[in-house]
Amino acid sequence: MFDEKPDLKNVQLLPFPRENSAKHNGIIKHTCDVCGKKFSSKTNLKAHVVSMHDGIKYRCNVCGKMCTKKDNLRMHMDSAHNGIKYACDTCGKTFRYRGGLKEHIDAKHKDFSYPCNICGRTFARKHYLKIHVDTVHRGVSHVCDICGKSFAQRGKLKIHIETRHGSVRHACEVCGKNFTRKTSLKTHANAAHNGVSYPCNICGKLYLLKGNLRAHVDEVHSIGVAPTCDICGKTFVNKAHVVRHARSLHQNIRHACHVCGKKFSQVGTLRNHVESVHLGVEHVCDICGKKFQAKSSLRVHVDKAHVNGAKFTCDECGKSFTTKSYVKTHIEVAHIGVKYPCDVCKRIFSSKKSLKIHIDAAHNGMMHPCDACGKVFFYRCTLLAHTKYRHSGVAQTCDTCGKKFSTKSTLRNHVDSIHNKIKHPCDACGKKFSDKGNLRVHVHSVHSGYRCTCDICRQTFTQKRSLKNHIAVVHGDARAPHPCRTCGKTFLYTSSLGHHRNSRHRGVTHKCDTCKKTYRRKDYLRKHIDGMHNGVRYECNICGKKISDRNNLRNHINSVHR
Repeated sequence: MFDEKPDLKNVQLLPFPRENSAKHNGIIKHTCDVCGKKFSSKTNLKAHVVSMHDGIKYRCNVCGKMCTKKDNLRMHMDSAHNGIKYACDTCGKTFRYRGGLKEHIDAKHKDFSYPCNICGRTFARKHYLKIHVDTVHRGVSHVCDICGKSFAQRGKLKIHIETRHGSVRHACEVCGKNFTRKTSLKTHANAAHNGVSYPCNICGKLYLLKGNLRAHVDEVHSIGVAPTCDICGKTFVNKAHVVRHARSLHQNIRHACHVCGKKFSQVGTLRNHVESVHLGVEHVCDICGKKFQAKSSLRVHVDKAHVNGAKFTCDECGKSFTTKSYVKTHIEVAHIGVKYPCDVCKRIFSSKKSLKIHIDAAHNGMMHPCDACGKVFFYRCTLLAHTKYRHSGVAQTCDTCGKKFSTKSTLRNHVDSIHNKIKHPCDACGKKFSDKGNLRVHVHSVHSGYRCTCDICRQTFTQKRSLKNHIAVVHGDARAPHPCRTCGKTFLYTSSLGHHRNSRHRGVTHKCDTCKKTYRRKDYLRKHIDGMHNGVRYECNICGKKISDRNNLRNHINSVHR
């Protein structure tokens, strides 16, 4: 019993420690005794033990889905079976969960974001911030116990185990096609069988995916609001490309392959590398059976070869292309006149990719050696084609004559020039060429006056390849020639060695269709046809004499007029 009443006005209120105060202070103190996982509150720890170790699940009576918490089951019932949606009062967008609506309002309409206290990067959701901190700054990863592959999110690890090691597939009830994720199956069913499409409200263009529609609106119709890199000022189609650009170029973030150690600037490129090179995963076209290493390449192939063909058209000249990137490059080069000069040698290129390859090969000395034979290449694509053709036996075969080629482009040029008789005329003099590269060299050397000069003896050449051979043979250490493995005869140039092998040891001959005369080399046959059957003559600019062979014309000028 108190003798007198307490003075309630002067009572000091002390803070009562909350059970989850550790969560707010950033201290994790509740540990699972079974697996060692840590939690910020006892409630989350209890839910984890019940669902993961005690095996208690809550089953949906309608579809049979299993949920680890009653709240998750309740939200699933409301969104999937009761049709309850939560609409945004500002834009009308609907969400399955109230939490998703709240995050949408905070990110889109209130411009609320969650910054990382370490690097300053901002995120639209607190969950994304947590994943970023765990993976980037704390090094937290979720490793697959079977293959050792690591993932930034536990959900991605679960999907990986189900699809790669558990053979879990979600089959389409209409066509039987299998998918690794339910969301991919839903997107496929809506686009392929239900006819669901998303039209652009401005131009009416239809898209199968909402993401593609959103990217289209941002790129085409949102003029002046393109996402921009704060460091270099480069503009992009969407924010994801800005983030990817900043992380790869300015932050120099690289993702290393755990098998061979090769590094990549993008996670998707690393994933394609692991699947194609180390796991041997191939993506097969269901229509023609063609195989591709990347899904994106298969998608482009199906779209241009079996569905729509060349559907991207230039608005200026009407020329059509198979991909949007080709149209963009064409417009920049042909109509806008965009050029990319090299700061070192002032050489001009039509694309950034070509400029980068040039700088790496010519000025940085970056070479790509073949691990099998030691041959060195300037370009990685040339090394890949060499490895497939020379060491793996992979060749591109012509369906008409059976001739084999190392690259698809070489096969395409062969088919166009030999079987389809396609010629590329010069706009200046009308001369026709079977190869676009030869036409380009002709324009540079004959009409543009392009010459490559030897810095030692000042001799000029029309092609860099000729200058390179000249320096190697005349001024360099390449006097040790290229020997023939069969007879031991040596040659200054690899091309001469190739002609020797074909004519002397393989019996390759080239026959004239008109007079049946045979030649050891194709260029000899070409000169014969031009001079004897097509009436091609080369006129001397000094005396007007006409000669059937260009080399003879050169000899005539040197001997008679000089």
